[in-house]
Amino acid sequence: MELKLTPFETNFDYDITFYIKSNGKSLQCSYIINGNITNLSLKEGRSAKRQSFLWLDTCFEFFLKEENSPDYYEFNFSSNSDYNIFHFPDYRAPLAETNNFLVDSRMEIESENKIVFDFEIFPHIDVSGKEFTFLASVVLNTNDNKVSFWAVDHAEPKPDFHDSNTYKNKIVF
Repeated sequence: MELKLTPFETNFDYDITFYIKSNGKSLQCSYIINGNITNLSLKEGRSAKRQSFLWLDTCFEFFLKEENSPDYYEFNFSSNSDYNIFHFPDYRAPLAETNNFLVDSRMEIESENKIVFDFEIFPHIDVSGKEFTFLASVVLNTNDNKVSFWAVDHAEPKPDFHDSNTYKNKIVF
């Protein structure tokens, strides 16, 4: 499945596409960003450590919610593969780190105008045959401290990636 992300405010000159597929055991996802990549605040190297507050810098985010359930998961990834996974029992309920999923990710800078960020989600809970709604989103920070919020769909009147009314796409593990 291919989805286009749009900025909450339209004055940002990037193009972001999200791809997702299920192989029955995991979700394989990619973000492709086209634009002036040299102006983005990106962490270099590959750390792959669990970290908090990743959304304060450029952050690739993914929200996953089982159909007809109030609880949902938030996956955060930094460009250096630092990550965190949170479980929320309800909208904006106090977050709790979770080990219900394992993740793997990597970023490749293909040119000064294109990056590809891939991640894969492996469940440690029974999700076989279950339908999930999801939201793909990105927080882009530039080197001159401009922030933009990108998603497949946006809540109003301000960006709110936790609003499950924006989780309009569905996938089955």
